[in-house]
Amino acid sequence: MFSNRERPEGRLLPKIRAAMPGPARPALALAAGLMPLLAAMPAQAELDFYGKLYPEVNHYRMKGATKADADVATIATRRSGTKDYSGETVESSNSRVGVRGDIPISPSFKAIFQAEATLPVDSGTKDSKFFNRDTFVGLASEQYGTIKLGLLDTVYKNMAEGASFLGVSSGNFVSISNIIARQGFGSSSASSFHVRRQNTIYYETPFFANFQVLAEYAVGEKTAAGAPSPWLASYAIQYNVDKLHLAVAQEIHHDFFGGSLNMPTAALRTTDGKTSNDMSTRFSAMYTFPTQTRVDVNYAITKFKEKGGDTGHFKRYKHDSWSIGLDQKVTNAWSLAAQYGAAEKGSCSLMGGASCDTDGLDGQMISVGARYKLNKGVSLFGLYSVLVNGHSAVYSNVGEAPAPTTGANIEQAAVGIIYAF
Repeated sequence: MFSNRERPEGRLLPKIRAAMPGPARPALALAAGLMPLLAAMPAQAELDFYGKLYPEVNHYRMKGATKADADVATIATRRSGTKDYSGETVESSNSRVGVRGDIPISPSFKAIFQAEATLPVDSGTKDSKFFNRDTFVGLASEQYGTIKLGLLDTVYKNMAEGASFLGVSSGNFVSISNIIARQGFGSSSASSFHVRRQNTIYYETPFFANFQVLAEYAVGEKTAAGAPSPWLASYAIQYNVDKLHLAVAQEIHHDFFGGSLNMPTAALRTTDGKTSNDMSTRFSAMYTFPTQTRVDVNYAITKFKEKGGDTGHFKRYKHDSWSIGLDQKVTNAWSLAAQYGAAEKGSCSLMGGASCDTDGLDGQMISVGARYKLNKGVSLFGLYSVLVNGHSAVYSNVGEAPAPTTGANIEQAAVGIIYAF
């Protein structure tokens, strides 16, 4: 951390530059842009400039897609396009840089802030949104808890994030959220329950007898006077003691239309005259044994419900999903990991009593990997994953590779490097 007492203008940036190797120096643009803010901060303020970069070389193969004329589930899309294909990409997942800090207000009360941005090591460009990761301002108190305002991962997502796959699962094809936090039909992100939300009010209580309550509300801001205002609510209770973590979390999406926006035709995807309430409840547990073996388990129950629309339009979909993961520290340098996740085909219904079946909307994913630590902040890693889609499903864990077609199985292998500072 950098204290403002050590931060006369012109000294902080050289200190950061000296601590960073060449590949990470593009991130200096962030620090340079923040220099006026740093100079203006009170003398007692603390600032931390940090980052985590983990690019990889990835080989992928899609195979076994459903025949184009085959029957699929009522709410699924028939296959179109190429059946089997393969290729290579260089990806950087959620490599990022950021700055965070705090200003003491009293011995047990402080103001906090964070601004974090994706750093696309593979291409140097991402999109026009610079601070596109957790970015907020808040207040933290040992007695009353912490409140944050800004762009934040949801409570639901954070309750399962502790079981990171070798430290590289965020945004990577080994992320178990690809199978347990979505459904097997459609490609709209409106159905995802593993996301970051804008316009968020986020509150965490202090721990009481090893229990903590967390809650958030993402305000539904209108884009125009007559536009909808979809909102999100997420809350959880967790229990942490020694090597044990237990949590139950729930997330509600109002007017996200995770069902309609994933229907197979444009006519069915309309949201006119409709309202939706989608909800997912997840139970999570993690335990680290004395052998440095960590086991984590997740079980989720997800429901999409809508009102309105003509006969044959979306009404309801429900399915369960679960995962189990294993992480083993072999030596001070070597770690191994494996995980398995599965999603059931579920059940559905349509408006007006139209028939609806979910045959083939199931999926499963298995991943293995190894990590070798070169020093405290630098590691090498290797990953392998297979995602198996039911004949109607389009579960996907690809990054920059072309999206899979209906029923295709996805095989991926990658090697990469982690640099954290």
